[in-house]
Amino acid sequence: MRRNRGITLITLVIIIILITVLAGILLNISLKDNGLFIRAKEAKEEIEKASIIEKIKI
Repeated sequence: MRRNRGITLITLVIIIILITVLAGILLNISLKDNGLFIRAKEAKEEIEKASIIEKIKI
């Protein structure tokens, strides 16, 4: 009979490939033109502008 010996080399290679693909997709989403980092930077700038306007009004 064949026994399960845990994770095989083929399964390990497939898992590593999947993780690499998912990491590439995540980086692409985060760093493209309208990505998360750019939106966060724009939001920070808007908050700073609003803060300055609020200080001027007071």
